[in-house]
Amino acid sequence: MTEQAVPATPTRPPARPAGAARKKPGAMPTVLLALATFAVIFEFLAFQLNNGNDPALGKSAPAANDPKAAKVARPVVNRRIVKTRVVHLPPKQSATSSAVPVSSSGSSGSSSAASTVTSSAPAPAPAAAPAPAPAPVTSSS
Repeated sequence: MTEQAVPATPTRPPARPAGAARKKPGAMPTVLLALATFAVIFEFLAFQLNNGNDPALGKSAPAANDPKAAKVARPVVNRRIVKTRVVHLPPKQSATSSAVPVSSSGSSGSSSAASTVTSSAPAPAPAAAPAPAPAPVTSSS
């Protein structure tokens, strides 16, 4: 038996015509590639946040679960409630400014003299009540 030698030629795919378009990949590989990319980016960002590199807070904020983070002393805030009460007192009446009638009556009815005691100065006009003071402006922070 004689063996014939077969020339070794690499197998090539059949040649495509010049105007033929490539076949698009299916939906499943595209969805799986998108999910894998999302998972990698999500894990990277979670790792950054866990190390304290939060872009919203800046790099100065230590991680919340880091036991080595230095405790920052919180400032002492004394909050006081201030209540202002306005008390309106009635105006004082003086004894010298009022007119008091004094009558004298005798046992004989022949002549009865009635006299009144009046002050030489006119009675002062009643003072209007002062306007209430405005409420103090306090801000609590």
